[in-house]
Amino acid sequence: MKPEILNAIKEVHQSRSEFQLKYFVVGQHDTDEMSYVQTLLEIDDMYTAQKRLDIKRRKLNIEIKRLKETNDELDALDAEEKEIDLSKIETSLNGIQRELSILESIWDSFENKYTRAEIEQAQPDYWKARLVRQASLEALGNSMSVSWANLDSLRQINELDNVINEAIENSKKAISGEIK
Repeated sequence: MKPEILNAIKEVHQSRSEFQLKYFVVGQHDTDEMSYVQTLLEIDDMYTAQKRLDIKRRKLNIEIKRLKETNDELDALDAEEKEIDLSKIETSLNGIQRELSILESIWDSFENKYTRAEIEQAQPDYWKARLVRQASLEALGNSMSVSWANLDSLRQINELDNVINEAIENSKKAISGEIK
């Protein structure tokens, strides 16, 4: 593979974009408290993955060194395979670091750093808002032959009103005979 392609892969490697993290991971929630919880859970998962990959990287380096020291042809091939794994780990670690940086910025943006008690206290409001939103979107989706999940995704990126307005305009045109 061309070195510039390898560099391009390393440059773009990141499982989820900043947009996805803001709007579909953290922004999927109906209250600030639950967005806060989601942010911290994501940071915890990414940090754990980063630590595990770092340990695996260090182990691979030791294994590669030992395999190369044997001067055995099969061990040399095993070392090459482990170097491929090592390269993949390093690329993955770069992506994880990018996501962690985004998630830490999201965490920094919360004006309130909630306690577990505050999160528990907000649960009735969260579940009411979530269930009302889902039911409303499901009812709207059924009337438009669109799934509520797609409508919810549009809501998360602030495009739902545009879709609804366009549907209303198209309905008016169809009623008036402009659209056949």
